[in-house]
Amino acid sequence: MVLRLEGSWSLLVGKRFLSLAGEDDGPWDTERVAEWPWQAGRIRAVSHTDISKQDLKICVEFDDESWEKRRWIEVYSPKMKVFLVEQKLVLAERRSHGGSISPVQWPAMTYKSLVDKAGLGPMVSIRYLGEEKCVFLSKDLLTPIQDVESSRLPLKDDQTVNEEIQALVKKHLDETRLVQGGKNIIGSKIRIYSLDPSTQWFTAVVVNGNPATRTLEVNCQEIPALKTLDPELIHVEIIYDNNGKCDKSKRIGGVKRKSENSGSVDAKHTKSSPEVSQSQGHVHSVPTVFGEALLGCTPANKDQRHQGLPLPANCPPNLGAETPQGTCRRSVPEVHPSCLNAGTKPLKENLTLFPKVTYITKEQTQNINDQNVIVRKSVLADASKVKKLQQSGEAFVQDGSCNNIAPHLHKCRECRLDSYRKNKDQKDSTVFCRFFHFRRLQFNKHGILREEGFLTPNKYDPEAISLWLPLSKNVVGLDLDTAKYILANIGDHFCQLVISEKEVMSTIEPHRQVAWKRAVRGVREMCDVCDTTIFNLHWVCSKCGFGVCVDCYRMRKKGIHEDDDSDTFSWFKCVKGQEHEPENLMPTQIIPGRALYDVGDIVHSVRTKWGIKANCPCANKQFKALSKPTLKEDSKQHLVTGERTSLQQNNLVLSPQVPAHDPPVKPAAGSKQTASVNTSPSLSWLSNITSGNVNKENKEKLLVPISKNENKPLQTLPTLAKPAAALQTFNSAILTPVSNNNTGFLRNLLNSSGGKTDNGLKSTPKILDDIFASLVQNRTVTDMPKKPQGLTIKPTIMGFDTPHYWLCDNRLLCLQDPNNESNWNVFRECWKQGQPVMVSGVHHKLNADLWRPESFRKEFGQQEVDLVNCRTNEIITGATVGDFWDGFEDISSRLRTEEGEPMVLKLKDWPPGEDFRDMMPSRFDDLMKNIPLPEYTRRGGKLNLASRLPNYFVRPDLGPKMYNAYGLITPEDRKYGTTNLHLDVSDAANVMVYVGIPKGQADQEEEVLKTIQDGDSDELTIKRFTESREKPGALWHIYAAKDTEKIREFLKKVAEEQGQENPVDHDPIHDQSWYLDRSLRKRLHQEYGVQGWAIVQFLGDVVFIPAGAPHQVHNLYSCIKVAEDFVSPEHVKHCFWLTQEFRYLSHTHTNHEDKLQVKNVIYHAVKDAVGILRANESSLSRS
Repeated sequence: MVLRLEGSWSLLVGKRFLSLAGEDDGPWDTERVAEWPWQAGRIRAVSHTDISKQDLKICVEFDDESWEKRRWIEVYSPKMKVFLVEQKLVLAERRSHGGSISPVQWPAMTYKSLVDKAGLGPMVSIRYLGEEKCVFLSKDLLTPIQDVESSRLPLKDDQTVNEEIQALVKKHLDETRLVQGGKNIIGSKIRIYSLDPSTQWFTAVVVNGNPATRTLEVNCQEIPALKTLDPELIHVEIIYDNNGKCDKSKRIGGVKRKSENSGSVDAKHTKSSPEVSQSQGHVHSVPTVFGEALLGCTPANKDQRHQGLPLPANCPPNLGAETPQGTCRRSVPEVHPSCLNAGTKPLKENLTLFPKVTYITKEQTQNINDQNVIVRKSVLADASKVKKLQQSGEAFVQDGSCNNIAPHLHKCRECRLDSYRKNKDQKDSTVFCRFFHFRRLQFNKHGILREEGFLTPNKYDPEAISLWLPLSKNVVGLDLDTAKYILANIGDHFCQLVISEKEVMSTIEPHRQVAWKRAVRGVREMCDVCDTTIFNLHWVCSKCGFGVCVDCYRMRKKGIHEDDDSDTFSWFKCVKGQEHEPENLMPTQIIPGRALYDVGDIVHSVRTKWGIKANCPCANKQFKALSKPTLKEDSKQHLVTGERTSLQQNNLVLSPQVPAHDPPVKPAAGSKQTASVNTSPSLSWLSNITSGNVNKENKEKLLVPISKNENKPLQTLPTLAKPAAALQTFNSAILTPVSNNNTGFLRNLLNSSGGKTDNGLKSTPKILDDIFASLVQNRTVTDMPKKPQGLTIKPTIMGFDTPHYWLCDNRLLCLQDPNNESNWNVFRECWKQGQPVMVSGVHHKLNADLWRPESFRKEFGQQEVDLVNCRTNEIITGATVGDFWDGFEDISSRLRTEEGEPMVLKLKDWPPGEDFRDMMPSRFDDLMKNIPLPEYTRRGGKLNLASRLPNYFVRPDLGPKMYNAYGLITPEDRKYGTTNLHLDVSDAANVMVYVGIPKGQADQEEEVLKTIQDGDSDELTIKRFTESREKPGALWHIYAAKDTEKIREFLKKVAEEQGQENPVDHDPIHDQSWYLDRSLRKRLHQEYGVQGWAIVQFLGDVVFIPAGAPHQVHNLYSCIKVAEDFVSPEHVKHCFWLTQEFRYLSHTHTNHEDKLQVKNVIYHAVKDAVGILRANESSLSRS
């Protein structure tokens, strides 16, 4: 593990300190510094987080005094001579007590000075690990530690030192988790320092974290009024059990059923608690009023009644919701009285914004943004309806949260925590009751409410089924040709999805009843184990609503059968600490009725009628046994069956009638099932695919059932042997049925080898445009476009008049006119090959004034942000946006290291989250108006499959996102990356909107040229810099997605050579821990035959990166880049496999969670495509 502690501290609270105070103004004898009257202790609270402000006050406990005598001191008071705080871990020279042995390098904690009026100068206070006292050494005797693990190697026999290193690592990680407030902190038990004189600590449970404001929402049994605290202002520690594990569930999954439209503040401001009275000098006593001495904490309403704790469980559930309902609205909570001064109110900007969650009726959705939302009342709120239900004994669906509807029955995971978290000031929430519109309830003969099972798949209503069936009319934003193209590219993936669902359904025992859990507006159903979005079939606990996906269920079941205790993922426990046994979970589907299988039938019919090539395994003999599954319920259910049911007058493929008396699903708790979930032999290869278990042992099995035809890639172009005049349009060409023995002439040429290089490796042919030119009519020289900027213009592609040229030795297409309407036709030919593409000249279309550093500094300069040192990956906290932009084009104004060297910085996660459109609406509009290939890149682009996801669902966050960083110019910087090697689950378009050449450094142009040459750039790229005088911004290295596994294997090999570990739940690419410099790129090419694209992105260039393609970036000058993600039909397969791959990452990975919802995207894209094709079937009969 690499842990860098050498940066600025993330927190002051919890740190040890040394202080020297008194009336004596010196002079102080530095030769006898150890004899000065030092006082040592620990910081417990601070008045605010800005250490540069002269009014900084801290609450401290001194080592030689009891904690009851803790006090507030003024750090910058006249009496304070020296104040030192723990900063970082280093190696320091240490001599043995005898003095005969030469000094050794020993790990030590250094202290950084906030105040130094005594003239310590180069003297640094350190504490050797394993010792208590501090000593003073010269800075020259200290060496930075780059790797904490490596520092332990010479200390293997010193258990005390190793334990202290481990404690420091643990403390550092805990502080990061507390401040960042990620989902992995939710449910953790913490202890909070108390400023009340009667107690030192009190405990609480974290129920939510807000990364934007760096605050925690907590539930505290000892102080019910305490609801919000700031871990940067008050000392907070995570409590661990005896085994060293966090005292909570094995893993709290954060907000599982969550609305992702939650608000966040636009800027982080310096947090400040109220002033302590100035009249008390530099030392102050602690306020004694209990409940008002909670620095950094926000109390709830004083009339709030304390509610009891939920039933004991292995872990607290996630945040609760008062009403388990829909579309988000933002509101600001009431201003609470201050913690230390009741007369001071917090700034409005410091308040956290919570989403207002309400249920929206179908009629109200028409004007949702223009009116106040009305919450639908529960049936139990109507006394007359309750009386009828009690008399009839009729079952009904739970239409509210467990706490409001049935507090004495089993509560779901969300509502159990909600029962003691909720109060009048916290009616807003980001999670939803898991039994809402899912569980059935019934009054017994005594009028007592009881559980009556769950909804079954046939219990749907027209509104529920309409979400999943294709419309029989033209779809907004989609045309006929695009629908054909989408179906040609992702139809096979959809069929595999249906087959997978059929296979899972076939493993469910005949006597097991399948439940139906309807989709809830604004909620993304997620697996409680691996965080993957649940598409349809999954398993649910009938007592607490715990849900697991198919893959996690299969892995757990397989592990039990094989007596394997080493689970890849940990499962939450149920109420009262009971284990969740797989056989006790009930199978549940989200798509109502047989809609999934009916759409699958329609897809096959439509592709046949329209001549769209299909290469799915559905027609294979082995799948004939898997006919459409019958729902495990009453067979009288009426549903559409593909071609046999005509479209209804309401334009939906809709069931005409829903039977009223079908048996509900009864919980299977306690039942012991013996049937295995292992797949049948004929489907074992498919189960291996869905579970991601494709390895050397089962690779042969995986390939056996697939016929030769199925091994071929999806054919997209017919033989183009016709005269040029008879050439068809791209859409008609790609969709024309072709024989199985043919592949496209163009595709054959694109994939052919152009010979061998000096080292024997095959290279791509350098005649691409000659190939394209052979497909079109001959053109005279006068017809050719003029040559811009000295670059050779090749013939146009497939007859489209699209200005373009080739880079990277004719392997990279560069389009020259960003607004050319034919761009997407040319782009698509290279894009479907998995190649990156570049478009130049966008900066001429943008409003340049919007993208200058000065405009960002003027508008957002006061916002507090985190910065990253690109050379060390150290995070600098407490800086402002203005600090970054001040040094963007002026090296002398940059933040500096302790050695005085200017830092190479990048802005971390700014603007935060999904705030770009809200914070910068004019820039958003300017970007969307001018971004190339809008068919792909715009949110509503017809070839952006993410646009097909209905508004009913949580839309994936696809940007835009900004990437702002200084350039790495010096020769030593060539081994560093601005962004290390990684890959993304979606496609991306990265726009270079501004390049800043900083002043204050000599020979920049020469060094940039050397870096470009060192980066393996081709001659035409170099000419753009040397002859055309364009501004180079960043050097990219992009690799094909198909080479990912080779790169991963290579990096693991290099890591082993360097003595590094390769943990199972980490990945050298996803960890973003490597930058491939020239030597590593050369080894990768020689040893594995992997060659990427070396691309220099100049001002105005847009680099298109395919999903799943590993890439890295090295800024040459200071750059402002903006990226927009999208989901193209050509690369959906990479999105799907990456989602499976991300499941196995540790939960600290930002990519671990499946936010793209790729299965839902595929389903609804296909649904819309077949809808428009069916609506136009009449045109087939006329043609």
